[in-house]
Amino acid sequence: MKTCIHFSLVILLLVSVHCSTENNCENIHDPYSNTQLYKVDSIYRNVNIEHTNCTIKIVRTKFDENGKKYEEVNQEEWWLDESPKTILIYDNSNCKMLFHKKLEGFKINLVKQDGFSKNGTLLMHLISSGGGSGFTAWTHQFVFANKKLQTKEIMQSNELSTILMHKNTSDIFIIQGIWNMSGWNEKGEGESHFSAHKQKIFCYKAYNQCYRKEYLGTTRNLYDLKAKTAIQLLKEIVRHEKGIIPANVNPMEFNSFNNWEGTFDK
Repeated sequence: MKTCIHFSLVILLLVSVHCSTENNCENIHDPYSNTQLYKVDSIYRNVNIEHTNCTIKIVRTKFDENGKKYEEVNQEEWWLDESPKTILIYDNSNCKMLFHKKLEGFKINLVKQDGFSKNGTLLMHLISSGGGSGFTAWTHQFVFANKKLQTKEIMQSNELSTILMHKNTSDIFIIQGIWNMSGWNEKGEGESHFSAHKQKIFCYKAYNQCYRKEYLGTTRNLYDLKAKTAIQLLKEIVRHEKGIIPANVNPMEFNSFNNWEGTFDK
């Protein structure tokens, strides 16, 4: 009788592990699975992080430290959302938690150029805004260092940044608008926030799991970001600003990254 009970328990355990693996650790029981305290915002399945297959969950804290429930807000006005978010990453081979980080006051986006299941760098893009036309964003990469999954900041950007990421290499270009707020004349003519500006050009290159920022130069001409796509802007700078962009750069080999949405433009 004891043997039968023991055998049944083993079968149940094996079935449970099998189901957990098939569900990509979505239903794992840990403190963050308590639905009275946390709400799941997003789930990313079969995410390849340096050849480790992972499940990623972003959960929202329901109550503040005084037990008051956070107010639900329209996600189109996400900057009004005061509830902290926690990023949880699990190894799908054993459902071990590899990473967790609590963040407050950010819109969180996870992105990969070629899809989450493919090789390539997983990026975490954090956006902070007061609800006006300005914002600041921080882009991080996920890397394993000393057998621990960590994030490392690559770059900062804002509403005047144009970001392009190479399709086949790790190279990133940032074309950064320079708002000359002191350039107004007696007629009230000058540069408004989103008018044409001179642009500073930076290149970020990966070296040993880190990115190095290289200043390439500043344009002589003013460029209107609203009137052009990122690829068109890069083409114009290559054509008209000789000596800033390396001669071997082909604008068509880049993807445009929308740093407000935290997504790649199609």
